[in-house]
Amino acid sequence: MPLMTVIFGNLTGTFQGFVLGGLSDSFDTLPNRYILYFIYLAVGEFVFAYVSTALFIYTREHITSKIRRQYLRAIPKQNFGFLDELGAGEITTRITADTNLIQETVPEKVGVGPNGIAILCGGRRCCYSLSAS
Repeated sequence: MPLMTVIFGNLTGTFQGFVLGGLSDSFDTLPNRYILYFIYLAVGEFVFAYVSTALFIYTREHITSKIRRQYLRAIPKQNFGFLDELGAGEITTRITADTNLIQETVPEKVGVGPNGIAILCGGRRCCYSLSAS
């Protein structure tokens, strides 16, 4: 996102230069270059979002399958009185509810941290590389 702000600022500066008559280049060359930068940025963002989503889907499926296996291994070790108190299908309902909750929260909550860190690092890098000094 910080890079998009820089590209948009440069594109706006190009339009301002044409309006004020400060640029001698033709109107087609410079804006087309910045539009290509926007396209490259969109393709890069799409690729990174796709890879991130695929990795989070794999991670959540892996985590929930491990939890299901451990839960099913622990059920025979329970006291039979505990199992008699439960209704038919209540164990599978609990397993399904818990693992569905995990599957919903892993991509939503865990993905926010790395995304925020990436935006922060990208913004700082853009600021330091484009600063006047």
